[in-house]
Amino acid sequence: MLRTISEIISAELADPRIEGHSITGVKVSPDLAHAEIGISTLAGGERTQECVAALNHASGLIWSRLREETDLRIVPRLRFHEDHGLQYAAEVEKLLNEIPEYRDDYSSLEEE
Repeated sequence: MLRTISEIISAELADPRIEGHSITGVKVSPDLAHAEIGISTLAGGERTQECVAALNHASGLIWSRLREETDLRIVPRLRFHEDHGLQYAAEVEKLLNEIPEYRDDYSSLEEE
């Protein structure tokens, strides 16, 4: 489903607000009635909000094309939302890189 939705967005939508987006995941409800699609952009922040708004606006078209492209008996209603996971990961990596490397002379500081 993720791949098909991504292909539909790439092929069918020419909205500049969705350029540079990534679909980070799809969660389908147990009854298959709804699907939550995570969206991230490299720019983050307001840019991601605009992208999500544009995709939610086009969700009817995407749903219709998904119905045509798949053999799913039930095609869930689509809802796009911001996924901040990539941004959080980048922040954590930055913080980890700021930790000084271990040095042998640290042990002498502990003994004092």
